[in-house]
Amino acid sequence: MATGKLRSRLRTFISDSERLFLNYGEKYPAFVREMKLSLDRSGEEAATLSGTDVRAGSTVRKGEVSVEMILSDLFLEIKKVIAESVENFQNLHVRDAALFDSLSRGMNTLAGLDTIIARIKDDSIEMELISLNAMTVALKSGHAGKAFSVITDELKRLSSRTIALTDQLTGDEKSILESFRKYRAEVERLEHFQTDFFAGLDERIQTEFDNLETDIHALSSEVSTLVSSSREVETPVRDIMETVQVHDIVRQSLNHVGLALDELEPVSNACSDRQDADTDDMIFMRQLASLSLTMLASVRTELATAIGRFTDRSGQILHIVESGEKCRRDLLDGSFGADDSGRASRSFSRAVGTLSSVSNQVASYMRTKESISSNGKTLAETVGSLDIRFKEFSKILNRFRTIDVASRIEVAKQSVLGSMSDTVVEMSALTDRIGGDVDEAVLTTRGFIEETRASMLSYSAVSGNETDIVERAGERLFEAVRRLEQLKESIKSSARNFTLFTPEFIGMLEDTSREIRSMDALQSGLDEIMAEFEKYRQSCEDCLVRRGLSPQDEGVHSERFREIIERFTIYTHKRAAADLGGFQVETGASLGEVTFF
Repeated sequence: MATGKLRSRLRTFISDSERLFLNYGEKYPAFVREMKLSLDRSGEEAATLSGTDVRAGSTVRKGEVSVEMILSDLFLEIKKVIAESVENFQNLHVRDAALFDSLSRGMNTLAGLDTIIARIKDDSIEMELISLNAMTVALKSGHAGKAFSVITDELKRLSSRTIALTDQLTGDEKSILESFRKYRAEVERLEHFQTDFFAGLDERIQTEFDNLETDIHALSSEVSTLVSSSREVETPVRDIMETVQVHDIVRQSLNHVGLALDELEPVSNACSDRQDADTDDMIFMRQLASLSLTMLASVRTELATAIGRFTDRSGQILHIVESGEKCRRDLLDGSFGADDSGRASRSFSRAVGTLSSVSNQVASYMRTKESISSNGKTLAETVGSLDIRFKEFSKILNRFRTIDVASRIEVAKQSVLGSMSDTVVEMSALTDRIGGDVDEAVLTTRGFIEETRASMLSYSAVSGNETDIVERAGERLFEAVRRLEQLKESIKSSARNFTLFTPEFIGMLEDTSREIRSMDALQSGLDEIMAEFEKYRQSCEDCLVRRGLSPQDEGVHSERFREIIERFTIYTHKRAAADLGGFQVETGASLGEVTFF
């Protein structure tokens, strides 16, 4: 056997195995660090969702805020806005109800004005007819009736003016009543809006946010579970680290083979011709070859076990990584989807939609409120015009009374007008009736004005402050919508960027797979070395058999063989050598345990 060549191959094998195992030993601490970094990062990301640190099972540290905390705070803020709005709207409802009642009473009062105006008009028409009759008598009386004719002409003019005023008042009154009906209808619609708007509003918002909170909690729980599951990678990684330590045993075993080669080489060189070799030397060489094969077989077993464990544990790690990544993708698709069709996206959309609807309805309320306030001011000014009309009646009525006195005097002075006494009495009665009706109309109008105008002006006056309150509520709700949409986008972004393991960790895992393939080649090299030793051992045994000796016979080198194995540091190898040499060794460490001498 060319021991020099075999020694070279053994040294190459020792160097290659040492390089591969040391490479594992050097890479795996970094691999472990990257694994811990991956798990810590994914744990932190999970904590930002749930508020629970899956790395330690405790709440997030001071200064850290979770999505669930933000959502809870936002919900509390919205509930506060709604509660304040409900209180404010209830106050507005009381004022609106008071205005509504005032308008109803005022309109009922104003409705009676029609009858009064009609009576005034009828009396004015009758007054006009009387004035025409009186004028005819005056003209027939000649010069004596001249003054009376002037009086009756004025009476006719005033009657015509009164009739015209009653027509105007009738038109004004109808217009005002119609305006009041529209105004009251607006107030009534606003009241119904407030009632409908707040009916079940708390429950609707509560339901939407409960659903959203449930979906976010489910998402965070699933992420936390996913992160916790990914920690299973620690066990196979730890097993690989422990398996790397087997190289200490492999190296010691190969060193023992090297010791055997050191002793085998000079004897083998001296006995290069097997036929002439000394029998004792032949037995010695056979023992060394057999011992080397035994040690190489243990190396092969250890190497095969290590490769199998590396392969199995690397496969476990890859399975955990791949299944975790699949679960992560499925979770993101289920929660958000490519087109926001996921469960969490839908809950966010519903919550945003509810708040947006509330915000839009508040804006609509403000527009209606401003319209009512503006219309109220205009209507209050219009109501004031009734009072002006009746002031004109008062002036005309004073003229009627003046004419009444003048007509009485003139009839008393002129005997030819004696037939007009009854007419003058009738004129006086009509004047009194018109005066009474005008007074009643004035009182009715002023009562209406006092009842409604003050309420409308007061309503308009406080409406500005109320609008400010409603505007602030609307702005806060709009801000809540904006924050909710931002939170949704933040969660989506975080979820889509969420990874269980860093790209560096994945890269290291791929490098590990390549190293395992290199170990397979190492095992093939060991098989070739063992084949060379087997040939050498078989050659020695064949030679001993031809000389009539048993392969188990001891030679003079047994003591030398014993000295060699005393230098071994693995008890199993010493035991195998003792069995070959036919002697006893002290009880010592098993394979994998180092002995010291």
